Amino acid sequence: MTPSLDQAIHAATHEKWLSYWKRCRIQSIWHKFPDYSDEYNPLWIRWREIPEGEDVTVKHPEIEIQQMETPLNTECYRALMKSLPKGSDWGTKEAIDKATQYYHENQLKKEKEFEEFVEYKKNGNLKIETIDETKPISWESIRDASTEELFQTKLEIFESPPVQESENKEYRSNIRKSASIIEAMYWYYLIVNDIKESSGPAEEKLPENIDLLLEDVSSDAIFKWKLQIFEKEHVQNSKDKKARAEIRKATNLVELFSAYSKIT
Repeated sequence: MTPSLDQAIHAATHEKWLSYWKRCRIQSIWHKFPDYSDEYNPLWIRWREIPEGEDVTVKHPEIEIQQMETPLNTECYRALMKSLPKGSDWGTKEAIDKATQYYHENQLKKEKEFEEFVEYKKNGNLKIETIDETKPISWESIRDASTEELFQTKLEIFESPPVQESENKEYRSNIRKSASIIEAMYWYYLIVNDIKESSGPAEEKLPENIDLLLEDVSSDAIFKWKLQIFEKEHVQNSKDKKARAEIRKATNLVELFSAYSKIT
């Protein structure tokens, strides 16, 4: 039977660790401190423990990510490196050094952005608007979010594991540049669901078979159209809360446009 993490830690043998790591999907490896040339600089390891019988090469976003620190001169580290499949993003010292540099540069950038925000708030004499947690989050509160709330949302998004682990620099940059919470959440949604944004308008004609529009429209396409509908001025100004709620809850095109037609 494959050992558990506790068993591997207590046994501390190469065989136990190797058996354990082979059932895990490694998310990232980097040095704790920026100087990756220091042999005493420990590693941070992030991974998902995949149930026995499941394919470790398949993404399992529903499984919680675990994290631990380990020195280099350990069987834990040596077994980890041996367990990595050929072509792994973390299979060489150079790859880990690169990940270390990227991680710490990103941390410095986030700290700088936060310092700039604090300075901006100070110089602009801005007031921090406290959100009343007794009230549910509404479309209006998201649409009319203050500069501080937008910035705080971006920081929280960047703190989330899917964004930290994402190598899609374009999407991460788009989150930073977002002018609204909705826009930031759209790019976050694409990262979490590993969806590629269309590079341009579709050149294909609408399908002749209506079933393709009624049944086979992807959820990410419907989500994107919801955002576009909510960006329309007459929808933003509408007082028909029921219709707006129906738009948010729509799961297919029929429901979406039926709700939208009530406003138009």
